[in-house]
Amino acid sequence: MKRCPTLFRMLPVLLFAAPWTARAETWMVTSVVHTVRFGIEEDWPDSVRLVDRHVDLGVYYCGGAGQLQWIAEAPPVASNYPIHEAHAYAGESNREIMTAGLINDFGFIGAQEGETFWNLFQNSRPGELFLGLRAQGDLNRLVAWNPMNPDNFANFSAKHLRIELLDVRGPPGGYFSLFQFGPPVVVYISSYVDGIDENDRIYYAAGGHDHYNWSFTKPGLYELDFRISTLVSWDLETPFNLETFDFDGPADVLSWPTEACTRYRVEVLSPIDETAEWTPLEGATDLSSETGWMVFTNHTPRAGTQAYRVVAGP
Repeated sequence: MKRCPTLFRMLPVLLFAAPWTARAETWMVTSVVHTVRFGIEEDWPDSVRLVDRHVDLGVYYCGGAGQLQWIAEAPPVASNYPIHEAHAYAGESNREIMTAGLINDFGFIGAQEGETFWNLFQNSRPGELFLGLRAQGDLNRLVAWNPMNPDNFANFSAKHLRIELLDVRGPPGGYFSLFQFGPPVVVYISSYVDGIDENDRIYYAAGGHDHYNWSFTKPGLYELDFRISTLVSWDLETPFNLETFDFDGPADVLSWPTEACTRYRVEVLSPIDETAEWTPLEGATDLSSETGWMVFTNHTPRAGTQAYRVVAGP
């Protein structure tokens, strides 16, 4: 909830397994920044207008923190859109007036008494966009954790995803808020109250689906930047095959089966003794494969003086 501070914040932690020991490790991972576009009585050029239907801003996770996409249900046709190919639209029917009776409970929206604001309602209304949040994907890597944030209803252990607002770009005087009707009214995000800070976030349980009010104070085009974080578990060390060939000189060829939404890196230990540390092999980081199998060739092996390991991560 915007009005109360976050009680606990988890930081990214990476714990490496000891050499030759395969065991699961837990990471708090954070996504790249995702930009979501809204048009308030104005359309983004070369973009699909999402209006007059049920659409969810989907948090799709597959091994890591996840990515955002538009999930539009039928009618007319069920379809998914990459986040940059479509925008949520609010028109004249979404106009509201901030009255004296509303401002005590809804002043966080940022509209002053007598001013117009635009609201995509959490309840379905004919001819308007019915916009929700949905979290879906592969649950296998996600780990239950307790954000210890009762103000955002996230004070219990579950496979939570944290969605943070980082920035709002829009017309002058344009504010954004995300809330649910009460009583009491629950404010998750308000760019008007205290600006944008660590309290502008919402926690969402994997597999969940719900609807909210999305409010804006000025007509025009908006870009909202979000970031997703969650806790994942990985079996860091991956079994692999090792063969040595002569390609105009000795070369070590490593191969191993891969999983979806997983990146790999090859590390070397040289010399092989208790004083050495595992270090990434040049050109062998951030490896991935869509075929289910990875092959990497090291053309500069040091026979008998180094050991390999393959490390998996989100």
